[in-house]
Amino acid sequence: MQHSGHVELRIVEAAERLFQGIVERYRGIAAQYKLLKATILAREEFERLVLDKAAPLPPEFVSPKGQHLTSAGYDRALEVARQRRDAIARAWHHGAGHHGDDSAWEAYNGAVQVIDHDGSLYKTRGSRVAALLGGRLRDCKRLVLNALVEHAKATRG
Repeated sequence: MQHSGHVELRIVEAAERLFQGIVERYRGIAAQYKLLKATILAREEFERLVLDKAAPLPPEFVSPKGQHLTSAGYDRALEVARQRRDAIARAWHHGAGHHGDDSAWEAYNGAVQVIDHDGSLYKTRGSRVAALLGGRLRDCKRLVLNALVEHAKATRG
């Protein structure tokens, strides 16, 4: 019988450690978000940290003589990138619950709003939910978040 008492104790201890880890994780996330809210972005910073991560422009192709070489595929990719950039820029100041304060917090949330909810701009093959939770769309949001947090930390010293 004493064996089961040790098992119960170990399970309780493991649950307490797991819960403490979750609490610490969310404290870290809250600190990041507070830092982003306190960080104001210039337009150039927004373009570099958000738009270039979430909606990069396709590279231009130029001939040795300096002529721009385009194709229908390039033109389409450029148009999609511009549409994404326009939508994210609008959401930066006019997204749900935003005050237009130029904060990194609203920049991040604007990008997430567009990526999560505009399926016509951020199309997926297969499950959209899978792409948002563990695939390409999640990775896109993480790129933006990481860039903004790094910038915010660097500007705070």
